[in-house]
Amino acid sequence: LVAVWGRRRVPESGMFLEQQQEERASTSDESNELGIAGRQVKRQSATAQVKAVVGSHWVNMIIGAGSVASPAIVQYGVLVWGQSFVKHAGMTANERMLVDLFTRIVMIALAMPIAWLADRVGVGWVTLVGALSLMLGGVPLWSMLQRDPDDFKHVLLSLGLGFGILGSLVGTVPFFFVVELFPTSVRNTAVGISLNIGYTIFGGLAPILAQASLEASPLGPGILYAIGGFISALSILLGLFLQSRGLVQLAHVRKEPHFESYCGFVGGGGKETNANNESESDASQASAAETSAETDEFGA
Repeated sequence: LVAVWGRRRVPESGMFLEQQQEERASTSDESNELGIAGRQVKRQSATAQVKAVVGSHWVNMIIGAGSVASPAIVQYGVLVWGQSFVKHAGMTANERMLVDLFTRIVMIALAMPIAWLADRVGVGWVTLVGALSLMLGGVPLWSMLQRDPDDFKHVLLSLGLGFGILGSLVGTVPFFFVVELFPTSVRNTAVGISLNIGYTIFGGLAPILAQASLEASPLGPGILYAIGGFISALSILLGLFLQSRGLVQLAHVRKEPHFESYCGFVGGGGKETNANNESESDASQASAAETSAETDEFGA
């Protein structure tokens, strides 16, 4: 209820409202010109539209799918499969429930500070730092957990606190990173495909791979977590490299959402970009006012 209440009070972006108006006008024109048969043809072309979106944005989709490797593996390879691991090690149901509850409390408590940090330094920074944290901390935390997996205090410290912090770092803002990869016109389709592919591959296989990795090494699951962090970090850095070469555009919501202007290989931004945005906004509002006035005069 709080989420719904808050979302209803967040204004839609200007790009979204403009796209919505264009689609309504287009739908109205097509309905008048083509009638029922035309609308049926349009519905039948949905598959072709998906193919067109994939064909034009497949690189960004790969970046988006790779960027969610960390949250997907933490969600299903740590928080879900980890409960099964400590269960088979002998931990009681009540203790497992308390550990999981504590983990969720840690993640919820850190969600707001991490979201604030993303607003300050960029979604990309936080996503990258979370991925690197999992890459570096996955093996040590798992080593701590598997050393004494039936001891409540030990598991509470490693799985509850340690992975709770990592879970919040990697799971709070990566969805915004993926959203910003695509323009408004294709965002719904492209984000849906990108996120689902990432979570299906990395999240769906995480429990199976974690269990199988134990046969190869006691540190196997920790290595798997580190690989997930590496994949996410590599995806973000690859995206930045391709953007610096002008091959992809990572930001479609804000001009500088990923890194501050002191990262020279990303591009300009900061106060100058904000000023330009304000100028463009003022110009757009003035143009809209003039158009409205002309319309009123014509109507009169």
